Amino acid sequence: MKSLTKAIAVASLASVSTAAMAVEGLSTTIGLVSDYNYRGVSLGDAAANVSVDYSVGGFYAGVWAIDDSSGAANAVSGEDGLEYDTYLGWGGEVGGVEVGIGYTRYDYTYTSDYESEINLSAGIAGFGLAVALGNDDDGDAGDDDYTVIDLSYASGAFGVLLGQVDYDDSDVEWKRVELSYSAEIGGADATATYGRTFDAEVGGADLTSFASDYLVLSLSKSFDL
Repeated sequence: MKSLTKAIAVASLASVSTAAMAVEGLSTTIGLVSDYNYRGVSLGDAAANVSVDYSVGGFYAGVWAIDDSSGAANAVSGEDGLEYDTYLGWGGEVGGVEVGIGYTRYDYTYTSDYESEINLSAGIAGFGLAVALGNDDDGDAGDDDYTVIDLSYASGAFGVLLGQVDYDDSDVEWKRVELSYSAEIGGADATATYGRTFDAEVGGADLTSFASDYLVLSLSKSFDL
């Protein structure tokens, strides 16, 4: 992500769900979100997004893009822009545990800045652990390593998540909790997520103004190509 002082206001990371890539072959997914919120940070207003993915034998690769015009793009350049993310990895079952390893890179049409992550995950009996080890290349401002840890549990249509984001060099961190409910509506996947950010700190000092509640509604539909 961008350096954390920027991240609080205009951070830009894509929400890429590789765990759902169960069908092998080439596919595309078209989606809409009521608020572009990622890891507890609101990045823009309602936005459309699209992905193209290929999966075979547990391996996957794809690209995901979202209209970033109302959020980070305007905040950085004052112009319309897109965020586009590329990713690849592998997911499978080892000894009864679902595991995954992947790589994600986040790019933008309005800046040469980018972020890159190694993504690790494990899950069993509805419980999940996801870790992202990332680096934010913020041009002249330098690099900033960051770590994201998410603990989750899902049962049927309901899910709960507790996560923490921690940036090393800028010494910024925050936590978030999310409750979600998913359903199928007219052949499309719909999800409602209520979340709250809390315990935000900058250099060890509380950043109480960063704490906020959010509600995100999302709708998506996938097609084989």
